[in-house]
Amino acid sequence: MMKHLAIHFARFGPYHIARLRSAAVACRALGWNVFGLEIASSDLTYAWDKLDHHQFDPNGSPSVATIFPGKAYESISERELCRGVRETLNRLKPDAVAIAGWRSADARESLKWCKKNGAIAILMSETREADGLRVWWKETWKSSIVCQFDAALVGGASHRDYLTILGMPKEFIEFGYDIVDNDYFASQSANDRVIQDVNLYFLASNRFIPRKNLRRLVDAYREYVTHNQTTYKESVRAWDLCLLGDGKLKRSLMDHCRSSKLNVSESAPWEGMSSLQKDSTVFFPGFRQIEELPRFAAHAGCFVHPAISEPWGLVINEAMACGLPIISSNNVGAAEELVDHGENGFVFPPLQTSDLARRLVQVADPSFSRLDFGDASRRILNERVPTEAFGNGMARILEKTLCISPMLVRKKIEISKKRFLFKKAASFFLPNDYKGRMTHILGTHGPTFIKRAAENIFDVPIPGCIRDPARPLFIHIPKNAGTNISKQIYGRYIGHRTAAWYLAADEQMFMNKASFALCRDPYDRFISAFNFVFTGGTQDVSGSQKARRHLRCFPSILEFAEHYASLPVEKIEAVDPCFHCQTRYVLGDNQGQLVDKVFHLENVAGTSFPFAGIEIDLTEKSNTSKQTQMAFDERRLRSLVNSIYQFDYDFFGYAY
Repeated sequence: MMKHLAIHFARFGPYHIARLRSAAVACRALGWNVFGLEIASSDLTYAWDKLDHHQFDPNGSPSVATIFPGKAYESISERELCRGVRETLNRLKPDAVAIAGWRSADARESLKWCKKNGAIAILMSETREADGLRVWWKETWKSSIVCQFDAALVGGASHRDYLTILGMPKEFIEFGYDIVDNDYFASQSANDRVIQDVNLYFLASNRFIPRKNLRRLVDAYREYVTHNQTTYKESVRAWDLCLLGDGKLKRSLMDHCRSSKLNVSESAPWEGMSSLQKDSTVFFPGFRQIEELPRFAAHAGCFVHPAISEPWGLVINEAMACGLPIISSNNVGAAEELVDHGENGFVFPPLQTSDLARRLVQVADPSFSRLDFGDASRRILNERVPTEAFGNGMARILEKTLCISPMLVRKKIEISKKRFLFKKAASFFLPNDYKGRMTHILGTHGPTFIKRAAENIFDVPIPGCIRDPARPLFIHIPKNAGTNISKQIYGRYIGHRTAAWYLAADEQMFMNKASFALCRDPYDRFISAFNFVFTGGTQDVSGSQKARRHLRCFPSILEFAEHYASLPVEKIEAVDPCFHCQTRYVLGDNQGQLVDKVFHLENVAGTSFPFAGIEIDLTEKSNTSKQTQMAFDERRLRSLVNSIYQFDYDFFGYAY
């Protein structure tokens, strides 16, 4: 007897139809009929043409059931959504439902229906842990929902890892969620590429919203144009830039281009007089339907995706199917899985304009092997994320959930859920630093009025002396003369908070302040940190007694370094903040530098240096720890410290 699988999405567009077709082909061989469950026929996010759903089923019968035809998704109330989902599922009675996400009311109602009627509930997710700030109580709530699903289909490893953190057993998670119709884009772009009547351009395709980072792309493009003019004069024409898409930031982006002395055209590069432009131009062709997208890729020289954060980014799949090299932010899910740095493209920190500009220059260089990179893009895409991956992943889930005893599945999920809750409870109720825990909760997630009250009462999250607009923001890296500096600037000790923490606590304040930090030779800092912890701190700042007892278990500093050199760096960081990597204080989650200026302590020690209108005196250090009388092999210790803090050495430019 034929079983039925419903695949749920808020609205079906071209990507969803490709998934539906893929699942229909793969699951039919297992005796499953696949149909789509669409909530509404339109939404306010994407201007896709309305699809004739009857054309997508090979047998000619309707393949998509729309619960609210003629309505926009956002216009439907939560109560109406739940009632419509419940009534439709009661009528269709699927044996399994693949549900897009867990946050929306229709997703949760679909899950509730599955639990009530004994249907298999499959979660489709592309959420990464790095996609936002994580609050313990929200994570607990998410875990309680995720653990009700029987299995999950995800895009890549980072999506799987986040679900396992929330309590989903790894063996019930399959890959293949994020696919496009690779053959369509490959064949159509090849047909459009026959006509070569357009200047080469960098192509980006996004909604025009802040997270997509398009303003920084324009700035990097301006740097590229300047470099091209300086290097080649008029012998090599600079590539154009095509920003495909639409959104609320379009006008401001166009104004920014004009203020940067760049030509602007509201058309495609081949429309009207655009192809005759002699000077480099930024094109704004607006939102285009899927039928037109391959032509944009066909005439492009490279695809650029600069997003600050992106769960996946299917536009990268499309560009790779069309045979384009990729330049992408390193905080994009698709880049994590599909962009091999130096083989089919390059990744860069999204907040580093100069790094992006350098990649634009590199790819546009006449000697760059674009065709080889494009061929690698096609090969990597078809190997790792073929169009069939969605259907194959869904088929594996159906086989697995039918073969395994439901009681065993529930038992495994309950065990994972208990582990998740225990870890969260332990991290919240038994923190190493109670004030640090309260600071993190209030500063990162608390309402503004609570933050300001906490500053006055508890001195968290950001004291008023730091908020003073006349003073710069000092990022205090442990064991780098920071106590002395913080007293000079703020009149008090301010503790150790990373630049990323300040950015999360109050983005406006952070962006409006000049910020700086001091870094130090990792070898000298390691010895200073060891002495500080071993002797119990200084007169101004006391050390951790727990860390002190731990260090005293080692016969010498050399044995301590040898022990942690064989372990991940996170292990030594957990001993005490003094052993934290220095880069964690100045970099963001995407490895881009957040601090305006980083001084080398060795270059300014014993002098005074100006910053943001103030003089900072380092002729004395007030936080020098007591010295231990331990003898050790200096050469051996240097080698061990280098292996522990290799990234610090490389990033700050210290020689081993």
